Amino acid sequence: MENKPERSLPQSLPPRGLSREQAAAYVGISPSLFDTLVKDGRMPAPKRINSRTVWDRFLLDEAFTALPSNDAVVNPWDEITSGRLGDHANSVQVPYRGSRPAR
Repeated sequence: MENKPERSLPQSLPPRGLSREQAAAYVGISPSLFDTLVKDGRMPAPKRINSRTVWDRFLLDEAFTALPSNDAVVNPWDEITSGRLGDHANSVQVPYRGSRPAR
């Protein structure tokens, strides 16, 4: 039987300080996209604790809440190409490609 190291925190208590990879995973994105969001200010800057760089989970929550919602109009072509057709599928307008009728 192998001895596993004991966790210093109970599983029900998440750490407050997260590494770059943990912070990115916490908000559901890749570390490289997370770096971009930190650089442009949409995600918070890290804190330095001696030689460690950590992100405050509470500040990540605030920044995530402040991100805009995707209230954009659904692009019907995205659903057509993915095979998902919503209620608006019948309203897709395809540009007319033939010669225009004379008026």
